[in-house]
Amino acid sequence: MDKALDGGWGWMIVLAVHFMHFLTGGLDRATGVFYREILYDMQESSASTAGFTALLFSSRFLSGPVAGVLCKFFCCRKVMMAGGLISFVGVLLSSFCRSLSLIYLTLGFMTGVGNGLAYTSGLLAVNDYFSRRKATALGLATAGTGVGSFVLPLLTQYLIQVYSFRGCMLILSGLSLNLVVCGALLYPLPQAAVGEEKPAESVALRAVEGAEKNGDGMKPDEEHSAKQPVSADAQPLQTADPAPVSPCRRFFIQLWENFDLKLFLNWQFSVYALAALFISAGFKPVAVILPHHGQLKGLTRTTSVLLISIAGACDTVSRFSLGLLFDTSRLVPHRRRIWTLGMLLTASSIAAFAFMHSLAPFVLVSVAFGLTSGLFVSQLYCVLGDLIGRERCRTGIGLLILCRGVGVAIGPPLAGAIKDISGSYKLSFCALGAATFAGFVCLCVLDVVLLLRGRRQRLSNPEATTVEIAT
Repeated sequence: MDKALDGGWGWMIVLAVHFMHFLTGGLDRATGVFYREILYDMQESSASTAGFTALLFSSRFLSGPVAGVLCKFFCCRKVMMAGGLISFVGVLLSSFCRSLSLIYLTLGFMTGVGNGLAYTSGLLAVNDYFSRRKATALGLATAGTGVGSFVLPLLTQYLIQVYSFRGCMLILSGLSLNLVVCGALLYPLPQAAVGEEKPAESVALRAVEGAEKNGDGMKPDEEHSAKQPVSADAQPLQTADPAPVSPCRRFFIQLWENFDLKLFLNWQFSVYALAALFISAGFKPVAVILPHHGQLKGLTRTTSVLLISIAGACDTVSRFSLGLLFDTSRLVPHRRRIWTLGMLLTASSIAAFAFMHSLAPFVLVSVAFGLTSGLFVSQLYCVLGDLIGRERCRTGIGLLILCRGVGVAIGPPLAGAIKDISGSYKLSFCALGAATFAGFVCLCVLDVVLLLRGRRQRLSNPEATTVEIAT
C-alpha cells in the first residue's frame, strides 16, 4: 500500500509543522531586529554583525542531510524534539552573551542547528504523509513562516523596548521550547504503510555486514561442513548471522547514502540546485537589513520592523492560496513555469527596496516581496518532485537544503560588506536582486531545454503523441 495517506492524522502533522515554521521562520525574520540591536550595542562592522545571521541561516540548512539520517534512525518525532531543546538552549544562552563571538556560537550556530533539525524533520514528515495533496499540505505547513514573520518581528521589537535585548531573548527562548510540543505530534506512519527499508537493511549496510563472508556467503568452516556427506539423522546446520555493524558506523553509512552525490549528475537537478542557491542568497538577507535600511531612510524603529510583518502577512496569503491553486489539474503541468516567472518578480521587488524613500512605497514593495517569496518557498520542493520523481525526492530535499545553506551563508555578510564600503544599503539591495535574477536565469535555461527536448521527442515519435491525445 502507498505510504502517503493524504489525510487523517496527516493534517495534525501539517498543523505541527505549521507551528514549527511559525517559530523557526519567524525567528529568522526577527533577525533584522537582532542585527540592528547588536550593531548598536557592540559597535562592530555591518559585515561582521551580519555574520551571525549567516551562521544562523546556513547551520539551519546545512544540518539538513544529517537531520535526514537522524530521522531514519530515530524517526522525525524525536529529531524535532531534540532540535527544539537545542534551539531553546541556544537562544537562552545568547541572553548572557557580551561579545559577538559568543553570539555567533549561541544565537548563530546552536539555534541554527536546532532549527535545522526541526525544519528538516517536519518537511520529511509531511512528505511521508502526503502524495496527491502534497502541494496543499506543504503550502499550509510552510505558511507558518509567513504568520511568524508577521508576529515575531513586532513582538521582538516590543519586548526589546520593554525588557531590553537580553530580557527579550529570555522570553523567546521559552517560546522556542514549544518546538518540543510540535515534535511530539509527529506520530510516525506504521512500518507496513511506509513500505521502506529499515536503515540497517539498506544496500550499503548489507554490503558491510557481508564483508566478513566469502564470495559464496559462507564462512570457511561452514563451507567445509557443507562439502561433507549428511547422514539421515544429522541435525540441520544453523547459519551464522552476519557480523553486526556498530550504530556509529551505520550512522555514517546512512549519512553517505543521504549524500547521494550521483544526483548531481542529473543535469536537471544540478541546474535547479544552482538556481535555489542564487535565490536563497538573494532573498534571505532582505529581512536582516530591511529594518536598519528603513530606519536610515527616516522611518521609526517600529515602522521599519512593520515592513517585515507586512511582507510576512503577504507571504502567508501567497503560500496558502498558491498551495491550493497549484494542486488543480489544469495548473499542475504549468506549475514550474509559473513558479519561474515568480522568481523574476522576486528579484525586481528586492532591487526596488534600494530606491524607496517614504513609507507608502516601502509598503507596496514589501507586499510584492511577501507574495513572491511565499511562492518560492511553498513550491520549491513540489517542483523538485516534478523534476526528479517522488522516489528520489527524499534525497533531493536533503541536497537542496544543503545548497540553500551555502546561499544563505553568502548573502548577509555580502550585503553588510557592501554597506560598509558604500555607506548605505542601496547597492546591497541591488546585489541581492542580481543574485535572485541569476537564479531566475538558471530556471529559464532549465525550462527552455526541457521544452525543446519534449518537442523533439514528440516529433520523433508522433504515434505516441497521437495516442496520448486520444486518451
